[in-house]
Amino acid sequence: MKETSSNLRAHERWAHFRFSVIGPLLAAPPSRGQPQAQLQELAAKKWQHPISGVWVIFGLSSVERWYYRALRAKAGPVEALKRKIRSDHGQHPSVNPKLIELLVQQHRQHPSWSYQLHFDNLAVLLEHSPKPARYPPMFRCCAG
Repeated sequence: MKETSSNLRAHERWAHFRFSVIGPLLAAPPSRGQPQAQLQELAAKKWQHPISGVWVIFGLSSVERWYYRALRAKAGPVEALKRKIRSDHGQHPSVNPKLIELLVQQHRQHPSWSYQLHFDNLAVLLEHSPKPARYPPMFRCCAG
C-alpha cells in the first residue's frame, strides 16, 4: 500500500513542526547541563498543532526525543524528524494467505454480507477444514 500525497504532506508538516520546536536548541546549542532546563521550557509552551491548528502541549519526553534524534541525524534534522514507516506497512502478516483467499472468494460471491456474517461463515468453513491448526489464532477457537 502506497502513501497518498496528503499523508506525505502530513509527514512533511510534522517533521517541519518538530524542527521548529527544537530548532532554537540546534541553532544555539546549550552548554553542558543546560539542555534539560531548555527542553522543559519548550515542553511547557503551547504549540499550534501542525494538522488541526488546535493549541497543544507536548510532553518533555517527546520534545527531548525530537531534540536528540535531530542532534544525532546524519541525513539532516528535518529528515530525521519524519515519521518512520513500518517495514510491514500495508501487509497483514497475522492473516494466513489461504484464509485471505477464502475470504476474497466469499466476498465476491456475497458482497453485501456484513463483517460478522463473513466471519461466521469462515468459522464454519474452518470447522470442517482438514487442517485447522494452519489458520491464525483468531480462528483456532472456531476450528477445533
